[in-house]
Parts: sequence; C-alpha cells; structure tokens
Amino acid sequence: MNELAIHADELKEAAHIIRSQLPHTNHIWISSMISQNIGSDASHLVQDIQHVEVSGHHHETTWPHLGDCKGAQYSQKTMGYQVHSG
Repeated sequence: MNELAIHADELKEAAHIIRSQLPHTNHIWISSMISQNIGSDASHLVQDIQHVEVSGHHHETTWPHLGDCKGAQYSQKTMGYQVHSG
C-alpha cells in the first residue's frame, strides 16, 4: 500500500473517531480539536474537488496570481485530478 493510501485510511479512521466523540459533547476535547484545526486540510480538499466536479473546471485562470496562497493551494490540490465521468 502506498503512502497516500495509508493516509486515506487514517483520514477515514480519524473521521470515525471524531464522529464517535461528538455525542459525548466533551467540550474540552472538541475545543482542542477545533483549536488545532484538525481536519481543515481534508475539508478544503473535499471542497476544492467538489468545485471541480460540479463546475467542470479547475480554476477561473490557469495559474494563481503571485501571492495568492489560497489559489496556489487550490491549484496544487486540483491539478491533474481526473474528473469522474458519469
């Protein structure tokens, strides 16, 4: 199994752990997860890929403008992504 597949499995397990803790409303643990921004990168990946899937394009421009950190991250996550045909 390659490194990315291992990370994908770990992300799935992390989602299970987080969801299993939510009913307990443990404010200390939940606040810690929020303050550490746990899952934020994965969440942005999902949002960016969903945008590509819905819109059919990766970005309004081919390359992000110099200094556009959000645009650069979006481009890195979506460049080379193969849109599902369906």
